[in-house]
Amino acid sequence: SLTLVGDTGLERIMDMSFDPDGKLWATVGNVLYTLDMETGAPTEMAKITGTEDELEIMGIGFTSEGELYGTTPFADGFYSIDPASGVATEVGRHGLEFMHGGDIPMTPREVDCDSGG
Repeated sequence: SLTLVGDTGLERIMDMSFDPDGKLWATVGNVLYTLDMETGAPTEMAKITGTEDELEIMGIGFTSEGELYGTTPFADGFYSIDPASGVATEVGRHGLEFMHGGDIPMTPREVDCDSGG
């Protein structure tokens, strides 16, 4: 079941991701916010800069080490983002064109696979 925590007051949240400390982050336009898990209240943390053609970051995801990554719409840019400053640095191209959104699920660097299925 779902429980309403509160109204963020934000329009057009593109993506959300938890950092390793359990803090919930959101991206709206090119602004990073944290969201209070008790009230839903947003806190602006940084304006994102440095993306190609100043495209908005649509998908975000944290690694277990606290590194933040993002993708842009209508392009195949993949960026590392400094959560404190908002500076985005292109890491590379992923070859996909996300029309909108584009979650970035993060997994451990090493995944054990059971060959038995």
